Amino acid sequence: MNLGVVFFRHMLREPEAPAIVDGETRRNFGDWYDDVRAVAGGLKRRGLKPGDHFVAVLSNRYETATLYWACQMLGLIFTPFNWRASGGEIAYVLDDANAVGFAFEDRSREAAGVAVGLYSGPGVITFNIDDGDFDALLASGAVDSPSDVDEREICLMLYTSGTTGQPKGVPRTHRAERLAATHCVAQLYYRHGESTLGVMPMFHTMGIRSILMSTVLNGALVC
Repeated sequence: MNLGVVFFRHMLREPEAPAIVDGETRRNFGDWYDDVRAVAGGLKRRGLKPGDHFVAVLSNRYETATLYWACQMLGLIFTPFNWRASGGEIAYVLDDANAVGFAFEDRSREAAGVAVGLYSGPGVITFNIDDGDFDALLASGAVDSPSDVDEREICLMLYTSGTTGQPKGVPRTHRAERLAATHCVAQLYYRHGESTLGVMPMFHTMGIRSILMSTVLNGALVC
């Protein structure tokens, strides 16, 4: 089962349950699923397709989590990176991942511009989510349902600093992420409906895992 289907099935279980909180922004699972489908539709119309890397240099916020799920709906590879990184560091990730999509926010605007200028690929579709680009995605026609990508396909690429040299990309499959989330829930004795305070950055393993675990629990993710 791919992660887009995971989100869909848990939404069906409790569509009215609170799903995400970010300041004044609050969505239940049913409403958030509609937002995710709309953003996925916008990304698809911009030309992104299964297997493409979508690099996100974003902080912990509703838009980041929504883009994560939209990528899972389409079979894109969500590739988050530290929003504090320099232009050169971001450019390395864009190059290494052969990025097709790239989202950033106002606080990273300058570094993002440098990174795009240094990117050696054929071109990257950029989204400044603080400058109307996310709202445009939300206003797009929604995809009907999750894609049918195989659970053995890569859904996530996390970059670790390692100990020497450049960051290393760590590929994760839909199946690996789903199992890791359910195992964490069991190991930590999380209960159905519990809220999660999302303090770990969403470019880190546990920040991403929190997004998935809160959905598996039908609990709210508080950014």
